[in-house]
Amino acid sequence: MSGQLSAFAPFGGIVFSSAPSEASQIYDAQQTALGPAFQGEVDSAETYADAMCFGVAKRQLIAAGQQDDPDNATYLLDPLEKDYRIFPLSTASEHDRRATLKAAILARNGSYASVVTAGLTNILGSLFIHWRPMNYGASEVTSNTTYPAFSPPPTVPFKLIKTLDRIFPGLRMVGYVRVQDDGNPILIGEKIMIDAGANGIEEAVTVIGTYAYGGLFWLFAMFVNTHEPNVYGCTSPFVRWNCNQRHSMVVVDTSVLSNPFLLNQVHEFMRKTMPVVSTWIVCNETSAGYVGPFNVGQGLIGQTPINNVALPH
Repeated sequence: MSGQLSAFAPFGGIVFSSAPSEASQIYDAQQTALGPAFQGEVDSAETYADAMCFGVAKRQLIAAGQQDDPDNATYLLDPLEKDYRIFPLSTASEHDRRATLKAAILARNGSYASVVTAGLTNILGSLFIHWRPMNYGASEVTSNTTYPAFSPPPTVPFKLIKTLDRIFPGLRMVGYVRVQDDGNPILIGEKIMIDAGANGIEEAVTVIGTYAYGGLFWLFAMFVNTHEPNVYGCTSPFVRWNCNQRHSMVVVDTSVLSNPFLLNQVHEFMRKTMPVVSTWIVCNETSAGYVGPFNVGQGLIGQTPINNVALPH
């Protein structure tokens, strides 16, 4: 058994395959399209050059599309890890980094609706009625914004920085890069929000000292929390956004609501299958095919929706 090297797969780009390369397919398609006009070495050379260029472009498009797949990500692996706040060890292989990234993406997405329904049916049997997420089409998804009490006032000059060092609790000297400002670096007395919007991590610190040398900048402040490198800090107010788009209802028979054993099983299952930002309630039908509305003396606080919600048939 022997193979033959193809002129469409030059050294540095060889793949052992019985299938023709992208460039070879393009060359054959161009030759067919030209028909009688395709003749001689000049036409062949020009068509070959075009096919090689188009083949490279097609391979680049294929590679770019693969960057969304954690199993194939290469040059976007590092930015994707930052998006999911993954900080791999220096000894981690590319295979290990991809596996960690894939786990983070799957954890964010949660389970398929069919898996949630099947699991609740397995726990409750005929006592399970329906799993009902929020319906975008029915305008059930709402959101609101609030400014935390420690958010800086809107009157201060806007400055955005990115830290260079891992920050530990205590008085720290932190190097930073100026991302956007009014022409001045961070000044003594300014309040900076570090990791704004990251619940449990964000904090407001007051700058008690600064230092600059050779185009590099540092600030001194007292920190309470730990922060990873390359996080952002700002002097401007920020908004905390709340939304019910990750909320859902587990509709069950009325008897389940007074059965702590079954309720515990349902909540434990939902905790394991839903994304970490999800919320849910376990409630019963108030009438055939509907949940709610909440009526004083009849509805259950934290279980019965305020409005009347229809269940799919």
